[in-house]
Amino acid sequence: MKSLIFSLLIISNAFAVSIKDYPYYNYDVFFTNPDCKEYFYDEPVQSFNGEELISKPKNVYCKRADAK
Repeated sequence: MKSLIFSLLIISNAFAVSIKDYPYYNYDVFFTNPDCKEYFYDEPVQSFNGEELISKPKNVYCKRADAK
């Protein structure tokens, strides 16, 4: 039984793929400290903790128009 479990663990790791194995992988950070406006909802939205939200926070949600 132990050898079966050990074999399954080895086989599952043999087929594991890392994101670094893909040619398009790039870890450069291109977007930090955003400078975006506040976007308001059409109607208030309730958060998971019950708080009423009227907009997405400033500098958190960005659209293409916010790009400089």
